[in-house]
Amino acid sequence: MAVTTFRGEKNLGELADKLFLKLTPRQREKVEGALLQANPQLDQITSLRAGTLLKVPDLPELRAKANRAGGKPDDQLADHLSNELQAFARLLGPRFAAAQEAVAQTAAVLAEPELTRVIAKEKPLRDLAKNIGTLNERRKQELEERQQSLAAAIKQMQGDLQKR
Repeated sequence: MAVTTFRGEKNLGELADKLFLKLTPRQREKVEGALLQANPQLDQITSLRAGTLLKVPDLPELRAKANRAGGKPDDQLADHLSNELQAFARLLGPRFAAAQEAVAQTAAVLAEPELTRVIAKEKPLRDLAKNIGTLNERRKQELEERQQSLAAAIKQMQGDLQKR
């Protein structure tokens, strides 16, 4: 049984028409029933997330569109996973940037002349500011290392998926 990805179709009829060629109303009904039987989650099609994998039922009397239902399921799944990894990587960039910006802002606040003068007068405040600075630098380094290791892991996973 082939698989395809859900692309936000509004109803089963629309999905059936996108998967199979030139359906008559009776054939469309048959395809809708087979799709629903193979994919019970289609009962709630309006709440289904785009990109969800769907089974395409084998209906030998009908011709499936090659661009939507063709190909081996393993290859389709590998392509889907690779696309999801790319999307995840795109989401990580701004999150790391925001975390790095927070670290930079903390460093900037600690370096403000007025705050430095106030802190210099009290030993407990100097110690606290020193600890915050040390922890902030450690956080900066950890963020850089984590970003590099996640990028490498994603690249490795995508490479493994392509080798299949």
